[in-house]
Amino acid sequence: MDEELREYSRTPEDAERLAATLTALRSLPDEEIPRRIAFVSDKVFTPKWWQRFPAWGFASAALLAGAIVAHGYVQRPAVVPPAAPVAQVDTSEIERKFIERKFEARLESRLKEVSAEHDAKLRAAVAATERRLEFEHRAQMLTIEENFNLMRKQMNRMIVATAELR
Repeated sequence: MDEELREYSRTPEDAERLAATLTALRSLPDEEIPRRIAFVSDKVFTPKWWQRFPAWGFASAALLAGAIVAHGYVQRPAVVPPAAPVAQVDTSEIERKFIERKFEARLESRLKEVSAEHDAKLRAAVAATERRLEFEHRAQMLTIEENFNLMRKQMNRMIVATAELR
């Protein structure tokens, strides 16, 4: 036994401590480990009254979510802060004219762009209308030509019929 202790210990003091620990452990009586500790711990592990009803937790969570959503949709009167006084800025005549010229230049360029777009759309619409009218004109001319051919045939029949009668 001392040889085993010497194996696991580095110093003689460690061997003495291990020997004391072994004698203390051997002095304890051998008892069977209880399978269930029921007397003291039963009260600790019983659920609380609010834990017995899990639906209450769900209901309270749903109520809280509903309150948050309702709070988001409730309209409160808007509080408009009083208007701050506008600071008067003195701009010189040159700055004002420069700003006006810049504005006029931008306005003129935009007007040119819009008129170019408008002209392009107008040209496309006119071309489409001219094509449609030309198609209708050709259709009408064909109809007129067919009618003239029909009238010529009828006139020829009438001429032949009158010639046979004489």
